[in-house]
Amino acid sequence: MPTLTLHFGCHKTGSSSIQHSLKGLATEQWRYISTTVSGNESGGIGTAFLKEPWRFSCHQRKGISQQEALTLRRTQRHIYRQLIRETTSPQLLISAERIAGFSKDECSDMKNFFETLGCSVKAVGYLSPIASAVQSAFQ
Repeated sequence: MPTLTLHFGCHKTGSSSIQHSLKGLATEQWRYISTTVSGNESGGIGTAFLKEPWRFSCHQRKGISQQEALTLRRTQRHIYRQLIRETTSPQLLISAERIAGFSKDECSDMKNFFETLGCSVKAVGYLSPIASAVQSAFQ
């Protein structure tokens, strides 16, 4: 059973740097799962697991309808299924800042989805003190 580590980080905690460093990682032991050029899987994870993906800011900017967003959800989940089934690495990693904003139900849905694919799921997150986060956002 592979272990899937879901990495998340609030804004300004270095997640983008981590994603850039891990992009393309594929060894016998580790596989970085990414469906994007940047390595930041927020768009894919949000599309696949937000309760109302049509309200996701990236879909709203593109004018994607509710029905189109639900179709994208099915497609994105299919892609994750394929990527996970194809790998033989015992350690899998997905990194997406968007996870930090998921509701409890969205987290449960995501965890259950990956567990049905035979993954043991764990989450690792980076948070920053509120004062530091506000300062970084202001800068």
